[in-house]
Amino acid sequence: MSEIYKIDKADSSNNLAMELINKKKPPEFSIIWVINQTKGKGQGSNSWHSMPNMNITISMIVYPIFLKPENFFYLSKLTALVTQKLVCKYVENTYIKWPNDIYVNNKKIAGILIENKMSQQQIQASVIGVGINVNQTTFPTNIPNPTSLFIETKKTFSIELLIHQWQQLFIEHYSLLISQNFVNIDTEYHKHLFLRNQIATFLTKQQRKIKGTILRVNNAGELIVLVDNNEEKFRIGELEFV
Repeated sequence: MSEIYKIDKADSSNNLAMELINKKKPPEFSIIWVINQTKGKGQGSNSWHSMPNMNITISMIVYPIFLKPENFFYLSKLTALVTQKLVCKYVENTYIKWPNDIYVNNKKIAGILIENKMSQQQIQASVIGVGINVNQTTFPTNIPNPTSLFIETKKTFSIELLIHQWQQLFIEHYSLLISQNFVNIDTEYHKHLFLRNQIATFLTKQQRKIKGTILRVNNAGELIVLVDNNEEKFRIGELEFV
């Protein structure tokens, strides 16, 4: 039976979840919920800012040992889908922005960070960190385009209820991953992919500014962009939206 561990204050829910995995093996779909997360993690060296008790700052533990290495990114795709489905229950124009964000229109409302415990190039356990801006109304000025459920709807939400809803949605959709139903995951994921089939401007890792049409995200997590009639692949960290 999965559990929700409610923690008053900690640096990172992902760190706590990984420590828990190393000490014992919690039931699958267990969640670490940190009320006041002081050093939330983002992709790469980025951080995740959240005011205490205002937002969802959780990490779920799963054991996707059935996934082959070439399909690891499908866990990220599934998590993004589930998070997008939760947000779109309350606001319209909700999208999955590659590689790990959820947007409402052109503003960021959620982020995802997955960390894995590996053994011989195989996932033994995964920690799925999810941050969703819920009731927060002001953000640091260095965050370029944030929004929250409250900003979008002018309504206050129960964070605990939203966490339970997210957990239930994830459990319901996890069967797609277990059954290797990657076609359905891809179909739903690309239906909500931010700026798909639209021309966007990007900055490459080499500081090259390019314009291209977003086509899809492949099973390795690479963004496929049509640039000057050629399909180019970009790995996470190689491209940023302008």
